[in-house]
Parts: sequence; C-alpha cells; structure tokens
Amino acid sequence: MKTKPHILIFKTSVFTRLDVACLTKLLNSLGSWTFDLEDEDHVLRIETIFSSQEIEQQLTQEGFECVLMPY
Repeated sequence: MKTKPHILIFKTSVFTRLDVACLTKLLNSLGSWTFDLEDEDHVLRIETIFSSQEIEQQLTQEGFECVLMPY
C-alpha cells in the first residue's frame, strides 16, 4: 500500500539561499518543497510521505533547527 503525501509546515533556521542550496538534494529526496525566507519563521513547506519527526531529524543532522508549526 502506498502512503499518501501530506503537507507539513516547519519553522526553520534556514536563513539564506546558500543554506537552501546546501539542503536542496536532501529535500528533493524527501518530497516537493518551498522555503519562504522572507517570513520571520523562515518557513519550509513540504509535501511528503515522511513524518514530521523524520523531516526534523534530517534537517537537524544537517545542522539546522526545524520545528513543526501548529495548524
């Protein structure tokens, strides 16, 4: 059975385009994503089959803070 993709929104410590470039390969492997670096929370929006804990863990391993935002 295939897992259905869902949308997750995270507050992150990703501040620059260079930070995003460093994460592009990883994020592409996790789903379809966008960053809003203009937002004060530096929002990552990702459509993925992975859990929020898995996404948080992956970004943390790369040295960035990542916290699921309530919705």
